[in-house]
Amino acid sequence: TFRNPLEGLIAQRVGCMKCGYSEGLSMIPFNCLTVPLTRSWECDVSECLDEYTTLEQIEGVECGKCTLLKYQRLLRILVDKQKSPVSDEQTHTQVVDRLAAIEAALEEDDYEEKTLAKKLNIISKNRVSSTKSRQAVIARPPKSLVIHFNRSIFEKESLSCQIPESLKSWTMVPRKLGFD
Repeated sequence: TFRNPLEGLIAQRVGCMKCGYSEGLSMIPFNCLTVPLTRSWECDVSECLDEYTTLEQIEGVECGKCTLLKYQRLLRILVDKQKSPVSDEQTHTQVVDRLAAIEAALEEDDYEEKTLAKKLNIISKNRVSSTKSRQAVIARPPKSLVIHFNRSIFEKESLSCQIPESLKSWTMVPRKLGFD
């Protein structure tokens, strides 16, 4: 089977730093690796690759599990308050049923959009935002690596990135993909 010599695979994991939920490992094919230039005027390509694989924190991202945990807490409080003799039976039943549906989703680790929006009727503006972490590593390197150096800040001075004479002798050491 012919395989494109530029095609490799990136393994990426995204997880919530508040509740610990991880969406699992994603395998993403690539034929060009875009890496950030380091902040110094001179760098080495290995430093850029290290920067690419460093654990990154992303703030303000919706988390389905954090949202369900928040609703579970609030509904449990309501259920406890409704145990008084003056509570409305129909309202109490609705709250108990909603709490059961949320607890079932939590039990099944089901934090999908279709569950949150359609099944549980939790609209986007009522969801919990948290900080998530993202880490990516090259899971399967290509035979020929194409690197695009991303410079997000314009500098009048030129930046220098050293590339080893022979990339054949340069090996990538696999990194542990985790949240430490």
